[in-house]
Amino acid sequence: MPRKRVGCFSTVQVTAEDIRADFVRSLAVAINTGQHPPTPDLVDNCTHFALWALADSYPDIDAELIDQAWLAYEGQFNGVNRAKEKAEGDAQIARMNGEEHLSQLLSDFAHTKRGNQRRTEGTSRTMLFAASCLAEGKLERLYSRAPMFPAS
Repeated sequence: MPRKRVGCFSTVQVTAEDIRADFVRSLAVAINTGQHPPTPDLVDNCTHFALWALADSYPDIDAELIDQAWLAYEGQFNGVNRAKEKAEGDAQIARMNGEEHLSQLLSDFAHTKRGNQRRTEGTSRTMLFAASCLAEGKLERLYSRAPMFPAS
């Protein structure tokens, strides 16, 4: 179970009932007043963001957002939220690695192009395609069409 900071150096054990009470209190405040929940203390980020979205929809509260908040709360305990956050983090790292890899390739290409005017036309077209994909943020398109660029 998580621990909650109670002072500079002390913490207390938090029970599932404490977490539920905190969630229900934040849920009620978001629905009734539209106030955003405070910094997540007992709930995880997915649950916190679901409560935030619910508060943003005030005063026209959508029942689907309430259901999503409850699903996020349940996901905190069954591992769904943790898996979702890990997948999102892994995807972001892969995207960043791909962009860095592409930037380096484009830099190398530009350097080589200046030093050697006898580059083949096919290589130039491939690098221009890569540059346009990078500029548009469409790395999936690049990876599917140009196998020389690894997806990670």
